[in-house]
Amino acid sequence: MYNLPQVTSKTTSHGDTKADFRARLEEIGVSSMLSECEMIQRSRSWGGCDVYRWRLPDGRECLVKSLQKRPFWIRLLYGQRALRKEEANLRMLQEEGIRVPYSYGMADANNLFEEYLAGGKVLLSMRHYTDETKPSREFFKKLTDMVFSMHEHNVCHGDFHRANIMILEAGDPCLLDVATARKLTEKSSWLERLLFGIFKRADEFSLARIVESYYPDMIDKRLQALLDREPWYLKIGRWFRHRVYRRIRGKRRRPSAEA
Repeated sequence: MYNLPQVTSKTTSHGDTKADFRARLEEIGVSSMLSECEMIQRSRSWGGCDVYRWRLPDGRECLVKSLQKRPFWIRLLYGQRALRKEEANLRMLQEEGIRVPYSYGMADANNLFEEYLAGGKVLLSMRHYTDETKPSREFFKKLTDMVFSMHEHNVCHGDFHRANIMILEAGDPCLLDVATARKLTEKSSWLERLLFGIFKRADEFSLARIVESYYPDMIDKRLQALLDREPWYLKIGRWFRHRVYRRIRGKRRRPSAEA
């Protein structure tokens, strides 16, 4: 299967790093750990995680995805289950040879430790780049190979868009936010197979749209065929996002903006 290099001078001691993070956590507790963290991104949704960076005394860093500040009922009904799924999928995708952040495990039901990808940058839309600064053709070739190889091995991401794609310091792609990822097995039910097909098709269409937005001449017959058949559920999702969700978010944010 397509496999990006995962063993470098920075990643050869994941096991030791995981043990050291957990030892430090047992020493100081979750609340003190969070007080030591630097916030990287505050959740923009009611069910999402806040994202922090935590450093050990020796300078080693990890990413912390935390539900600690979400309401109890959100954590219980949705958040904790999604966080456990994220952790399990990180391990599954890593075993499949797909470059994702290394999981250091759950600190507790509300906090997940992940590898901090120093130097990595989330893929932005083309309007944020010039022809000189946009990611290379080689990056998108690797990304395309990664997605199709995943699908050939019955694995899909399920929420494939720019915000969930990182450009690593070495120029390779890495997938983020993998709670929606799925793997088909011989024991998968008919419903799981149906959902897999929906998510796989969404991955492919989004991939083709992303590649086209940077390098239209990279669209071959296979990618063009995907662009010509946009799934109907993506059309509905886009309509809802633009016509409904953004209006709701705008109304919710307006009072704080005026303040």
